[in-house]
Amino acid sequence: MKHVSTWALGLGCLLLPATLVSAFGPADAEAWLPVFWAGAIGGLVLELVSGSWGVELPSYSRRRPAETRFAPLGPWHDLGFLGRMTTGAIAAPVFLILVNVIGDSTDSASLTALGDDLESLAWGALIGAASPAAWKLGEGLVTSRIGLAQQHLSDQLQSQAESDLETAKEQIADPNTSNQEAVATLALAQGRLESARTVLAGGDAAVE
Repeated sequence: MKHVSTWALGLGCLLLPATLVSAFGPADAEAWLPVFWAGAIGGLVLELVSGSWGVELPSYSRRRPAETRFAPLGPWHDLGFLGRMTTGAIAAPVFLILVNVIGDSTDSASLTALGDDLESLAWGALIGAASPAAWKLGEGLVTSRIGLAQQHLSDQLQSQAESDLETAKEQIADPNTSNQEAVATLALAQGRLESARTVLAGGDAAVE
């Protein structure tokens, strides 16, 4: 009975994403379902290759294996080849969409047509078979985009801080400007510089 629940969990993980997209997702998203299933086939190929043409069936254990990086508490459901198929199925459309959007800013209509393309199915199967590497590469793409955005925001804050410092110098040299205004401008510049350092360190900063 325990193994039945593991099989149900594995099949649920595989079928749930496609079911949710069909039921609640935008109409354009359904065009990528063939790529989703191509990725699932690729995940099965990965299981066959890594298992020397054998497959690991879903199994249940009361304790997690000692070699896992999770704490050995509670029951353990090993999804086996269904887990490989699930990661491959999700990786295929996600990775192909991200690569096309980041690469050439493809619009929604083009992405929909791309989902129905035979070449996309082939790439989906290949990405599914290499899903662990695809997830790592996808993580790297997202991280690099975040890094570029942080650098751009930091440069903006530093540029604004330099402008504030020039304004403060002019206010100090202007006899018609009070010292309080110059001090306030200097404080604003200092705040922008601190925000720039926070952004580069990976934190959030409010831009005024």
